[in-house]
Parts: sequence; C-alpha cells; structure tokens
Amino acid sequence: MRESRASGVRGLLRIRPTPRWIVPLFTVLGLALVPWTLYLAITLPRRATLDSYDAPWVGFDIGLAGLILLTAVLARRRHRQVGLAAVAVSTMLVADAWFDVTTTPGGGTRGIAVALAIAFVVELPLAGLSLWLALTAGDLVGTRLPDRAAATAPPGGTRPRFRRTGDGTGRLRSYGRRSRHSGGMNADGREMLARGRVATRLPAQDLDRARRFYAERLGLEPVDERPGGLLYRCGGVDFVLFRSTGTSPGTFTQMAWEVEDIERVVSALEGRGVVFEEVDLPGLLGGGRTTDSIAEIEGNYPSKGARGERGAWFRDSEGNLLGVGQLVR
Repeated sequence: MRESRASGVRGLLRIRPTPRWIVPLFTVLGLALVPWTLYLAITLPRRATLDSYDAPWVGFDIGLAGLILLTAVLARRRHRQVGLAAVAVSTMLVADAWFDVTTTPGGGTRGIAVALAIAFVVELPLAGLSLWLALTAGDLVGTRLPDRAAATAPPGGTRPRFRRTGDGTGRLRSYGRRSRHSGGMNADGREMLARGRVATRLPAQDLDRARRFYAERLGLEPVDERPGGLLYRCGGVDFVLFRSTGTSPGTFTQMAWEVEDIERVVSALEGRGVVFEEVDLPGLLGGGRTTDSIAEIEGNYPSKGARGERGAWFRDSEGNLLGVGQLVR
C-alpha cells in the first residue's frame, strides 16, 4: 500500500500526465496494422515494375542525410532534443538496410552480397551508434565541455588564487594577475552556461531525516548518492540534498514543481502528512490569502502562454521552502 501511494505521488511530481487519448489511439493503430500487414502479404504482387525507381531512394537518402546533420548540430549544441533526432536516424538506417537487402535487383548473388555488406558494416552499426546516443542523450546534455579559452591559457593564467583578508572575518579575496581572457568573451564563452543544465542544491542538517521525508512524504527516492549528498531527478531535472551545518532561511521559494492538477497534488501530499503553508501576501488574488492552501497569482511570463498561476508551499524536514504550481491559461 505504501509503495502504491509513493508511486502515485512520485508520478504527480515528476512528469506531466499523458493525455488520455494517447494510449488508446496508439494501441488501436498498432493492432490495426496486424490485419493490414496480412492483407498486404496476401494481395501484393511478388514483382512490380516502377517508372521512377530512383526517386524514392534519392528522396530517402536526402532525408537521412538531413537528419544525420541535424543530430550533429544538436549534439554540438548539447540540445535536449538530440535524443529524438538520434532515434529518427537509427530508425531510418535500419529501414535503409532492410530495403537495400530486400529490394536488390535479381540476376546474381553479387548484388545481394554488396547490400548485405553495406547493411552489416555501415548501416546497422551506425543505427546502433545512433540508438546509443539517444539512450545517453541526458548525459551528453548534462556534461560540461571544457572552455577553449581556459584550455589555451598558460598555466596559472586563469586559475583564481585567494588569501585571507586579515581583518578577522575569515573572508577571502583574490590576488594575482587577471586572465588575458577576462576582458572579453567569444560566442562559445557566452553560451557556456546557457548550454549547461541547471541543478538545485538544498541544504540538510540531517541527511537521513531528509531522505526519510522525501521518501515517505513526497514519494521520491534518490537516483544516486555519495557521502554527504543525495541526487534526485524529477522530469529530467536534477536537485541535490547535501549535508550542511548551516540552516536554511526558508523565507523564499527555493524549489518548485510545475504540475497539471494542483488540487490533486495538494490533496495527495496532505494525505501523506505534508503541511502546507497558509500565505497572506499582497499581490495574491482573493484578498491576498490562500484558499484551501492554494494561492491565486495574477500574471505570468509571456513565453509560458498563461495569464496566471496557482501555487502552494510547504517546508521539508530541513526547513527548505518548496512549492507546487499550476499554470492558469
């Protein structure tokens, strides 16, 4: 029972629900292809003459080349959609190998041998490589490439050096010469952070206590851990709980989940013992107070295509202020 409830809450926080029509539609389409394939197997002729045999192959290869180049561009930019392009490339390469072998004109074994060689030496290995790229796209996007400016700098040229200020505060200040690259930044340098993946860090004075809270109250389990740290992943974005001797101020929202049905999420979390904050702030609709732990917030970012937002806040076991929000369109 606990596991089923944990899975339910985990699903609410991690991903947007799939539209209900997706599963039945694709199920029907998949099943419908079975009799259609049998029909084609019975009715299609074994031999056919085409007036434009070259056009389908040329068009297919143009599309394949475009997808391969697109995958290269997306991988270079570490774009999050590189996995989709790689899957498309893998699919087209497998289809290319299949049709190369099965549509080779007759008249001898040489043509078949060449088609099989191309399929097993070139097309299928490249399809496997593309599939590997699709499966590891998250690691590629999250990996930080070295800065070329730093790589070409002389030893010690860009590494900051620090010493104590001597004023009794224990603060550090930098000293030494500045990098010759610090005066300007090329396009790669400007995009260095823009291409990186953002990750949230939340302090925890008692990491074991925090782990129990996130598991029992939020239904979240770490995907990885190390001494002093727990790594979580929600919706493809990472956040970390790290052991800290400091305390969280808890005076502002430190992390939030964007959900589709905030009433359902709040109800599910309250059922697991999460206590939501009652907020009274200027700028909130409805007299500036929350109603049933949910606040109505006016306005939103234009890029989100929403006219407002609904939000609710709670604290974890370490005092971190967390929130859930739903766009109002």
